[in-house]
Amino acid sequence: MKRCLPVAAKFGGGGLLVAALSCCIACGGAAGQAAKLADAGQYEQALASYEQTVAAKPGTVDARKAQLAIAQIQIADLGDPVSGLATYQSVVDAAADSEEGLAAGYAIGVHHFGAEEYALAAAAFQAVVQAGPTSETAAEAQIRLAMSQERSNDLEAAQQTYAAYSQLHSDTDAALMAIEKRAQLLDQLGKKSEAIAERQRVVRDYGAQPSEAAAPIVELAREGLLAAGAEVPAPITAATRSDATLRREALDRVRDRDRPASARRASAERAEANVFGVDAGALMNQMNVQADDQGTMYDAMFSLANAMFYGDQFKEAGALYQGSIEMAEAEVGMGWENMGAAYKALADVYRKLGLDDHAAKALTEAIRKNPDAIDQIIASGQYDYGVENYQAAIDTWSSIAGMKPGKDSEIYYKMGLAYKHLKNTPAEVDSLERSLGASPANKDAAQSMAEVLYYRAGQRSRSYLFQDVVDDKGGWPAYLELGKLGLKHGYYLSAQQQFNIGARIATKVAETSPDEGAKLEAAEAAAGMSALKAIVKGRRNADLLDEAALELAPVAEANPENALVRYAAGLHAVDRGDVDTATAEFTKAMELTPRDSTPVHALANLHVSQGFLGAAVELYSTFLERNPRDKAVQQRRDLLQAQAGTPAATTPTAAPAAPTPGPTTPAAPTP
Repeated sequence: MKRCLPVAAKFGGGGLLVAALSCCIACGGAAGQAAKLADAGQYEQALASYEQTVAAKPGTVDARKAQLAIAQIQIADLGDPVSGLATYQSVVDAAADSEEGLAAGYAIGVHHFGAEEYALAAAAFQAVVQAGPTSETAAEAQIRLAMSQERSNDLEAAQQTYAAYSQLHSDTDAALMAIEKRAQLLDQLGKKSEAIAERQRVVRDYGAQPSEAAAPIVELAREGLLAAGAEVPAPITAATRSDATLRREALDRVRDRDRPASARRASAERAEANVFGVDAGALMNQMNVQADDQGTMYDAMFSLANAMFYGDQFKEAGALYQGSIEMAEAEVGMGWENMGAAYKALADVYRKLGLDDHAAKALTEAIRKNPDAIDQIIASGQYDYGVENYQAAIDTWSSIAGMKPGKDSEIYYKMGLAYKHLKNTPAEVDSLERSLGASPANKDAAQSMAEVLYYRAGQRSRSYLFQDVVDDKGGWPAYLELGKLGLKHGYYLSAQQQFNIGARIATKVAETSPDEGAKLEAAEAAAGMSALKAIVKGRRNADLLDEAALELAPVAEANPENALVRYAAGLHAVDRGDVDTATAEFTKAMELTPRDSTPVHALANLHVSQGFLGAAVELYSTFLERNPRDKAVQQRRDLLQAQAGTPAATTPTAAPAAPTPGPTTPAAPTP
């Protein structure tokens, strides 16, 4: 790929976007004429000329280059960022990993960054990194991603991104600055020992004969160590390397010199064919590693990859993991006993390099080829959990959730336990909700849910429902709660079963209870669950939406003051794309049950799906005035507040509703 951006050694520079676009926008033929029109200030004529190219050559490189030029004019010259961003996005949607797609994605990120919309900027830059990780545009985007995370005050994410950059682009001077930036953030986070280790690495590994660009960074690291009262290591030189290391390096030089040119070219091509830029076979030869009598070459390669990984040589480890997988698949298919572990380790490498999408794809590929590999991957995550590397375990488990629904309850239960150790109560609750939504019979998840709600989430009355499930004493309220979890997280068959059982129990109570209050409450619950059963039918099969409407209509007509029925009617309106009706139904449900956050979350999610984050923040804030102890609502409000920057006083209008959420769609916890 043509070089579009200079290495951002100083991590900034307003000229980066111009450089990115100028190398991608065509300058010859019709495009050249359009550029001349734009330079002359004849923007409408220039746009018309570029649009002719787009129409004449749809889907081509020339068309994408013309679209980049159109977007530039729309934003920079006509002051129409909405249209310009939409044009850039169309290029991304058409070919995200092309040179033009990367440039467009980067431009979107830069625009949001300049507008101080750092969450949106981070999302755009992250997409560029995932789409073309080895490109120079992606390198710039990764730095901008870290800067966006810093501006959002997400210092933990920023230091991880700087660490990923320093590994993925370890052969650049900019990698050293990334290490120093990470050390500074680690200082701010109170992780002094990690910051010291990073600076010692800079001085030790790069301090002997630093380049002109690297010298001030090495000095900065040295000063940081002195200020911290830490040891300043001596730089590694030829004199301080071991005899064995020197002999191996000399042998490597001889081997490389004596290799045929064709072999060197083939090795370079193999290195360029993967994200890591490393030829696994050449690395095995360099390390003089051979299979022994008890193993195979792919076993040896896997073992060396593990050693490289734990030595923080992630690109080398990644190439070896990938090589061992390919070699094993060629010889024994998916029958290799370490196959699941190798795929999981490869995913870990991708995460270390900031390539989360690639990590998820690696695990997906493993399970696609052999569904039984999911058990090996779950076990690998359990190892991380056992050594208290909880975030790594969560990353692994979350990547495979939804791939084999029968495993989801187990996976989410394990994630809940990991989040408990990380003291992330909202995420713990959400994971356990998903576990129970997938399988209401998971007693371990129900017990954990009862405990977290009682002791940490401040939802004691709700915790009793789950304790009843554990004790096999669940009445209709417990089945209603379990059904709502299945509905919320997309486990519709489970939801339907729980609503069926709950409605039967509630109907019986309404018919036989001597307590008039209990009879009335049970009758309302039975009607509500009947309405929710209709919703589930429509969500399980979109072709049954009309049938669901026929079932819902008489229940809604007979129960106009039933909050649960009104909530169900709102969900059905969302499914049909009727935003106005959905808003009215959720609002009515909120009026009928001012302390229940269920319809509040539903209406807030509807606002978010339309792009009205400010309205969702305002809705949550109003609810919290009446219910200040609702931690789930507060956490969701704060998250949206951070995404929105500042709450906007926005009045939503009718717009297409968001797609029906599925099992892996994040949603706010519903107390």
